Amino acid sequence: MNRPRLYLTLIILFSLLFMALIAAGSHLLSINNKLLAIALFLFAFASAIGQMASLALFIRYKSIQQNKKG
Repeated sequence: MNRPRLYLTLIILFSLLFMALIAAGSHLLSINNKLLAIALFLFAFASAIGQMASLALFIRYKSIQQNKKG
């Protein structure tokens, strides 16, 4: 698997993980399990940071490739 495909796969993975963690945290909050819900929300924000980092690496790779051509 080449680098751009890896970065795009990581972006998709972190996006799906973010959505799942937010949904699970909301469900746990509705059944009054606040401690675990807060933990899931924190992990969701960590996955959002991972998503941004993967996007930054993807953009960095593309800009390096573009600078090599020109």
